[in-house]
Amino acid sequence: MDTRWQRVSGSVRDAFRCHLEDTAQRLTMPGMVELAVVVAAEATAPDHPAHDFFTRWQEKGVKELAERLEAGSRSGELLPDLDHGGIARECAALDAGLRQQWLAGGRSFDLVAVMRAHLDRLVRVISVDGQGL
Repeated sequence: MDTRWQRVSGSVRDAFRCHLEDTAQRLTMPGMVELAVVVAAEATAPDHPAHDFFTRWQEKGVKELAERLEAGSRSGELLPDLDHGGIARECAALDAGLRQQWLAGGRSFDLVAVMRAHLDRLVRVISVDGQGL
């Protein structure tokens, strides 16, 4: 499991909050978001030297989030019978897409605020108590 998950309690809400903190921290490192977005896009080509690495890395992230969501359903935090894998993939796609839009748009919107709003709405829909972040 990724070391980022080790500091997170069992709560899905806590995991999402930590993700938002990590994202905000990465935005303070000039060039890092740009590098990650550009290399990840280039690595979609099967013959790219980093293709296998990025494919494994992305799938690992989706799998770990799906497992965290499944644990949330087992613990009673989240509704049962969710499509944990689908939700995890949706979150990964939103994350990647927002980063690309943020860069292409000249950083013209608050990336973390948009992510937070999405995750808040998501948690309201999938949580047993109907509360957001």
